[in-house]
Amino acid sequence: MSPAQESAAIRSLIVELGAKNNKVRNRALRALGDYGWDAFEPLVNVVLSDANPIRRLGAATLLGVLGGDKVIDPLAVALRDRDHNVRMAAIVAYANLHDVRTLELVLGSLQDSYHGVRAWAATALGRIGDKRAISRLVSSLHDPDIGVRIQAAAALGQLGDQEAVEPLIEALQDVNPIVRALAARSLGSLGDTRAVPFLDQMLNDTDYLDDFYSSHQTVADEARDAIRAIRRRSKEGGG
Repeated sequence: MSPAQESAAIRSLIVELGAKNNKVRNRALRALGDYGWDAFEPLVNVVLSDANPIRRLGAATLLGVLGGDKVIDPLAVALRDRDHNVRMAAIVAYANLHDVRTLELVLGSLQDSYHGVRAWAATALGRIGDKRAISRLVSSLHDPDIGVRIQAAAALGQLGDQEAVEPLIEALQDVNPIVRALAARSLGSLGDTRAVPFLDQMLNDTDYLDDFYSSHQTVADEARDAIRAIRRRSKEGGG
């Protein structure tokens, strides 16, 4: 295929990204993915200026699949898109990049109007691993959406800083059992013995976590595992 033919084929597939038919859109996504970086500039143009939100969503998704340094700036535009699905595609891509250069953009997404974007922002911050995110994630422990609180509790454990211990202890009282369980798990990861008395109190928490776990685990199971992890770390001289 000549360069001109390839360019024409990519343009045609870009048009199909906005099709109402799911099969047509999915075929276009797969085919554009096969073109790899040859499709980069056309996809960026869609994110920047296309009026069709479905097409912008597909383009942002494909940029996330491409990954690498070059996608950070165009995805920053997608992160400000008026359509929450496009913003979701962008924040998921950032979560998969694990790149500290996206930190400020991801922190801003913790304030997004759509709960799914906020939850993925918390996930991304845990993966980026920069401790400058701690205070913002602590605030997200009080988000009205359960999914955001779950991901914030998990991310604070990933960041590995003792500043998160007291907020996570408070999160053990969350109304949602999965938030309580993830707070317990993160406290186990942090290994701070201050958490043990509060985790002890959770050993009677028999709420099941079937919506989050494949096995019939309870909050008490997570608390018990966390206590063991803390005591093991303390014996090894790490807590």
